[in-house]
Amino acid sequence: MQRKGWRSCAVVLSGVLLSPFAQGAEGGATAPSSAPALQQWTRQIVEQHPRAQAARAAVEAAEADRRAADQPLHNPQLEFEVERAAETAATVGVTQTLDWSDKRGARGELGAQEYAAALADLDGARQSLAVELLQALASYRAAQAVAALEEKRVSVLQQFSDVAAVRFQAGDIGRADADLARLSLAEARLRRANVQAGLLDAEQALRSAGAATTQAPMFAPDVPDIDDSAGQQREQWLAQHPELRALQARWRAAQVKVRLAERERRDDPTLGVRGGKDGADALIGLTFTLPLSVRNPRRAEVEAANARAIGAEQETYVAMQRLRARLDAARIRYRVFADAYAQWRAEGQALQVDRVALLNRLWRAGELSTTDYLVQLRETLDGEAEAAELFGKLWSAWFSWIDAAGLMNAWLNPETDNKFTATK
Repeated sequence: MQRKGWRSCAVVLSGVLLSPFAQGAEGGATAPSSAPALQQWTRQIVEQHPRAQAARAAVEAAEADRRAADQPLHNPQLEFEVERAAETAATVGVTQTLDWSDKRGARGELGAQEYAAALADLDGARQSLAVELLQALASYRAAQAVAALEEKRVSVLQQFSDVAAVRFQAGDIGRADADLARLSLAEARLRRANVQAGLLDAEQALRSAGAATTQAPMFAPDVPDIDDSAGQQREQWLAQHPELRALQARWRAAQVKVRLAERERRDDPTLGVRGGKDGADALIGLTFTLPLSVRNPRRAEVEAANARAIGAEQETYVAMQRLRARLDAARIRYRVFADAYAQWRAEGQALQVDRVALLNRLWRAGELSTTDYLVQLRETLDGEAEAAELFGKLWSAWFSWIDAAGLMNAWLNPETDNKFTATK
């Protein structure tokens, strides 16, 4: 009777340790999600997110501003004058202010650069939303796996406590061992409560990112790898990073504003022509008006625009340095997690299952005390839980690397963007 109980206990525990990632929180076996399913799920959520829609509206506004900036600056004016005296005089005239220094060209270029910045901001919003969503999903799946392990830990220790109580009644073990079995079960229940609370937090984070947990795909057990040529392509990737593209566009826009301020120092002349009659005499007139920039030469505006352009340039350089360091750190962090997880899969995963069976045999044979058995069982279960957490951190680190490289949009849209070459 006692041996039968412990055989069922070992079977339950072995089922837990075989693969904590093959089952979801619902308990049903699920096949690993392929990359297209994960990409499609992410695209749908990102495109419907209010932040992405707001960025898209900003692009539409910038495109309208670009069209408006490319229009002529001045419309003609129609003048009509009638004077009644001894004889009636009436004239009709048209005046037109001339864009003498091509302010329209500068404004059109400024509108184009601000439109380019808005497009980069849209890509950046999509990328940040996708990274936030996918990292929340990775944390949620890891929390699910750990919660499943803790649930099974309670089940195993419940059976252990029951068997220990029977053995205590039979006189096979002392009261201290029986009490230790009950304390281990109580501790496991406390751990389960804490882990379930963490799972609720992970689920809340996923829902806050705009996802429904019932529709979230599973991760494949094999994580992607970073190509060995990643270091060589680093500068090319950084040049296309949405954050850097937006800063560069705003830097170019600031340079255009300097040219625009210089051109706006030069006032535009106004030409006019009019004709009419003064009694029986025909009248033809020409007018030329030129404002004189004497009291306000507008030099301060040029200096301010030039200072802002210098500031935008320096911000771009700082961003390049920050992105380069961030990409290198993300690559190293991913490699650390990937190497640790690969080593665990190659060595630790099989040892975990064998270790449980071995501990069971040793305890039944009396070669292992109850205390030693519980300590080593706890180490085994803790190792499996840490492996589940590492799996989530590994996927999260990979998404951080894609974010740092600016390749998230390329990964989400492989059919339209062939820049993504980071995975084998």
